[in-house]
Amino acid sequence: MTITWKIIKGDQLSAIDIYQIIQMRNEVFTFEQSCLKQDADGLDLLPDTYHIIGVVPQENKPVAYARLVYTNDEPDAIRLGRLLVVKGYRNKHFGNKVIEKTLETVEEMKVQYERKYIFAHSQFYLREWYARFGFVIEGDAFDEGRIMHIRMIKNI
Repeated sequence: MTITWKIIKGDQLSAIDIYQIIQMRNEVFTFEQSCLKQDADGLDLLPDTYHIIGVVPQENKPVAYARLVYTNDEPDAIRLGRLLVVKGYRNKHFGNKVIEKTLETVEEMKVQYERKYIFAHSQFYLREWYARFGFVIEGDAFDEGRIMHIRMIKNI
């Protein structure tokens, strides 16, 4: 099964894009994982937010997703978040593909955004998976939405 990629800036999302993103995130984070954190955090529509959407072309269905946020909260960093693969499409290496596409996107944006590292609040059980892509643990585990997380960073 193949996957194609759409990379869309926050201020260029269509209503359909937004709906599909919210649908995926609700399915995974709210219903599967019972995460009690507000998903609508005000970052999705910013011009310096990038949505990486993996679509199975045979079904025209988005099944993998990640979000990159370039904010001034942490001026040397890029925030990676909301990384997911929809149930039914896991164990097909789409998780690896979405993080690879995300890191490729960061590399392409290096000139435009002078950042030194990318960070993620990884779910704790995924820390070894993130480590395979060069992320290292920074700090202690913490609760976020009733799910244990750990901050992980990768120099770029």
